[in-house]
Amino acid sequence: MNLKFYNANADYCKFLQKIDHRVPYTSNEKSTRPFVGILLSVNDIDYFAPLTSPKSKHKSMKNQVDFLKIGNEWGAVNLNNMIPIQIDCLAPIDLEISKSDSKEDINYKNLLTNQLSWCNSNKAKLLSRAAQLHHLIVSGQASAQLAKRCCNFLILEKQCREWRSLYKLKLSVLVSGGGTNLQALIDSIENGEIPGAEIVMVISSREDAFALKRAERAGIKTVIVSNKGFPDEAVLADEIIKNLEAAGTELVVLAGYMSILHPNVIRRFSKRIINIHPSLIPKYCGKGFYGLRVHRAVIEAGEKVSGATVHFVDEGVDTGEIILQREVPVEAGDDEHSLAARVLEVEHVLLPEAVSSFIKSGI
Repeated sequence: MNLKFYNANADYCKFLQKIDHRVPYTSNEKSTRPFVGILLSVNDIDYFAPLTSPKSKHKSMKNQVDFLKIGNEWGAVNLNNMIPIQIDCLAPIDLEISKSDSKEDINYKNLLTNQLSWCNSNKAKLLSRAAQLHHLIVSGQASAQLAKRCCNFLILEKQCREWRSLYKLKLSVLVSGGGTNLQALIDSIENGEIPGAEIVMVISSREDAFALKRAERAGIKTVIVSNKGFPDEAVLADEIIKNLEAAGTELVVLAGYMSILHPNVIRRFSKRIINIHPSLIPKYCGKGFYGLRVHRAVIEAGEKVSGATVHFVDEGVDTGEIILQREVPVEAGDDEHSLAARVLEVEHVLLPEAVSSFIKSGI
C-alpha cells in the first residue's frame, strides 16, 4: 500500500506536547500550510512522521538514522519527531489541483506531490530507518546526542493510549428535516453506545427544520446555511466550511441533508464526511433517488429486500465507499410510507454503529 500525506489533529499534538516538547507543532509559519506527515507502522504501532519544506540548511546536512533528505531539493523526513498516533487523529491531504487554487497553492501541491513520490519510492528505507531509530531510543542504546533530538517514544506511546479514554471526536451533523437520525446520534452518545464522541454543531439547509429544535434541546450549537441566504454555491460552500472549521469538526455526518455538497466542502473534509441513504447501494441511489422516491421505486420494481447504507461522501452522488449496510424485508402490502418507516428504524441503528466504527478504527 502506498504512503499518503496527512495532517495530524492539533489537540492530539498539544496533548503529547505537554510531556515532550519535541513533539512537532501542527502548523508552520503559514496557517494555511498545516504540518504534513506520513503514516508508518513501527513495530505494529502507527507513527506519524512529519516532513519539512526545503530549507537552505538541508544542503549541508547529511542523512542520518533520524533525518532523511527528500531528493536534493524537496525537504526532509524528520523521524526524530515522529509520534505514535491514533488513526482517527489523521486527516488525509488532497493533492488534486483545482481551478480555484492560487499559483501558490499549485506550487505547494506540486512540492507535496514530489515529496510523496520520493517517499513511496523509498518506502522500504523509511520503514527500516524508523524501526531502527525506535529500537535505539526504546532500548536506551542511542547516543546522548541522538536521544536529545528524538521524541521519547515509550512515554508517548503510553500517552497515546490514554488519549482515547480522554478525547472526544468532534462531530458536526448536517440536516434538512425532522432530524430523527440526528436524535439517534444524540441518544447513542448520551447512553454510551458511541463512546468518545460529541456533537459540536448542527447545520441546517432549512430554517424550519425540526432537527434544529432537537439540537437546541440537547444544547448543541445550530447554524442555518441555506440557498436563500447564500444563493451562490461557492459562497454557500465557504460558509459551511467556515462553520465546520470554527467548531473543530473532525467528522461530518449527513443525516437527512437534502442538498448536494459542493466539491470544495468534500475536498476540505476528504474521507471525513459520511452519509446515510435509504437503500442498498448501488441500487436506487444517485440523482433523483431521495426520500419516498427511493421506496416507491423499490416497490414498483418488485424487490423483496431493501435496506440502508452508510457511505463516505465523494464528489459523485451516492458513489462513495460503503461503510455499513443492513437489509430490510419488503413485505406484502407495503407502500412507500410503510417501507420508509421500516428502513428508518434500521437507519437509527446503522448510523450510530458507523460513527462508533469510525472512532474505534478510523475505518
